[in-house]
Amino acid sequence: PVRLVPANGEVLHHRLGHNGTAGQWASLHAKCIRPGEWLLAGDTAVVG
Repeated sequence: PVRLVPANGEVLHHRLGHNGTAGQWASLHAKCIRPGEWLLAGDTAVVG
């Protein structure tokens, strides 16, 4: 799994609080919805 960590001042949004890929071969999309805010979607999970 890959964990996404926002840069200082950036915010990641996911409706379930997920922050990374769900495992090998998973796909995750990050879309900038406004300056400094990103929406995550795809095959995601909480990655420690």
